[in-house]
Amino acid sequence: MEYAGQGVYRAEVAGDLDRMYYTYLVNNSNGKNEVIDPYAKSAGPNGRRGQILDFAKYEPENFDNTTFSDIASPNDLIVYEMHVQDLTSDSSWNGDEANRGHFLGLIESGTTYSMDQTTITTGFDHIKELGINAVQIMPFYDQSNDELNPAYNWGYNPANYNVLEGGYSSNPKLGEVRVQEFKQVVAAYANAGIRIIMDVVYNHVASFSSSQFQKIVPDYYFRGNADGTLKNESGVGNDIKTEATMMSKYIVDSVKFWASEYHIMGFRFDLMSLIDDATLQKVDAALKAINPDIVVWGEPWSGGGYMGPAKVYSAALKDTSVAAFNDVGRNAIKGDNNLNG
Repeated sequence: MEYAGQGVYRAEVAGDLDRMYYTYLVNNSNGKNEVIDPYAKSAGPNGRRGQILDFAKYEPENFDNTTFSDIASPNDLIVYEMHVQDLTSDSSWNGDEANRGHFLGLIESGTTYSMDQTTITTGFDHIKELGINAVQIMPFYDQSNDELNPAYNWGYNPANYNVLEGGYSSNPKLGEVRVQEFKQVVAAYANAGIRIIMDVVYNHVASFSSSQFQKIVPDYYFRGNADGTLKNESGVGNDIKTEATMMSKYIVDSVKFWASEYHIMGFRFDLMSLIDDATLQKVDAALKAINPDIVVWGEPWSGGGYMGPAKVYSAALKDTSVAAFNDVGRNAIKGDNNLNG
């Protein structure tokens, strides 16, 4: 690659590169490391190689014309939180076994459960009959796990932020398959009047030492203490430095990609207290420019302790549409009247 100034390297490769895989070989103070492109939008098994895709080839017909009913406010949404694997995990789910725990299991119709003289719908049909108009899906970006032998996990172990999790696809060895199948999910839910809200975890990565961010630009993308150790307000060993110019830009570019390419209509930020206000302002503006009905909300606390008021009452966010969970109200509804111990 050629250096183009201001920390930017570039390369041009002629020809049709659709479905081709690639990595970078980086030589710096961390030594020589082969890494996946942090900006990769598709990947091979276990997220180790980026993949170049012509996305338009791997989507349902007329996918770009997917539409959703307008909302006057986020209060119009009736949201059901779900996990890709959970919907089809129980032995009572009687759909196609090949779809169990996979994206396509989210849209398989005709599944039921019977006991005595009663039969009820399950899976996708059950979700449709709930009367909801949005599903908030727990992380389905690429996670740090073995996609060829996937084990159940919630997904709060980010590997590649702009790549779909291969363990949820029918064939993790082909990066285009996960794209094709997830777009079928988006289309099927849209046809049922249901939009998808994505659970995103831009506050930490699964592993600091093996992160492509750290290997490419050492000590730039993560927050540190004065003594050189890593901050750990996420509770998992590292905190992404969202206020760093290129990380802030990365997060904004990432949500724009998901919203534009996959028609994601909302983002739920994990540990949003660890995302700086300026970045959230930019996220809000960028998504409104794509579609003013896209919603953004998140947890107003960190993993290291309750920090809700700072985010809930942030003057910097008062003119945005960024919302925050109110766990005090939630707990009150459940009958708890003991605030934070």
